[in-house]
Amino acid sequence: MSTPAVGAVIVTFEGRDRIDRCVDAVKASDYPRLDVVVVDNGSVDSSVDGLAERHPGIRIVRVTPNQGFSRGALAGHQAVVEAGAELVWFLNDDARPSPDALPLMVRALAKDPGLGAITPKIYEARGGTRLRGDGRVSFWSGLSHSFEESESGPTHYLNGVCLMIRSEALGAEPPFDPGFFLYWEDTDLGFRLRRRGWRLGIAEGGFVEHDGAATVPFRSLEWDRRFTASSIRFFRRHASAPWIPIGVSIAGRVIKRLAAGRWGNAKAVLRGAVEGWWAR
Repeated sequence: MSTPAVGAVIVTFEGRDRIDRCVDAVKASDYPRLDVVVVDNGSVDSSVDGLAERHPGIRIVRVTPNQGFSRGALAGHQAVVEAGAELVWFLNDDARPSPDALPLMVRALAKDPGLGAITPKIYEARGGTRLRGDGRVSFWSGLSHSFEESESGPTHYLNGVCLMIRSEALGAEPPFDPGFFLYWEDTDLGFRLRRRGWRLGIAEGGFVEHDGAATVPFRSLEWDRRFTASSIRFFRRHASAPWIPIGVSIAGRVIKRLAAGRWGNAKAVLRGAVEGWWAR
């Protein structure tokens, strides 16, 4: 497994200003067995027009209408696995991996057969924060926490900004649950992989630069709605007493929004709670 086939899946939604830079960074790794698939997830602008001409060799898969990140990622996953990918590399379109990130992740997976998935460290360009690439979840507060580079703690999940998965680790399961429209899908994946006996790892040396919240602005009405709905789906699946993290986290978000005078955001949180609770 010295040079396994890698399938890179980049999901984009109206990311014309981002996707070229992401593809350029991926191709800069100069990996000999790399299949790059860009999934246009229901964009209504000209996001991927001319992309294949500017980047010969990549493939474009179109999903319409936009059915959420997970379904877009699944379409790309199917395309690269059918082409023979042994390792599947998921990237956000606002991520730019360093040239050594890909080979370092491949090398780490080859060296440790117990690793099911791996990520490089993350540099959040907008806030100047350096992240370890992993995080933990509290089943009391209902909050997730991404570790900064200087922190330590048990790894519950890997950040989906730049994530490589060993195909055999998934078995018959999909990498992402299509019920997660946006957010928490990578957290759910981490818990499912660990439940199957796989470990999660961080590639030392490589990194990925991430713009963050490029598709949906942080704590916008859409963010509050989608994040809350997905969190409920996650805790109903993985928490032994889901009403505790669900109740505490929703109450906390609503109170904070109301205290800041953001009535629309408080309503968005409650709307997401209703949608998340009644979703299948």
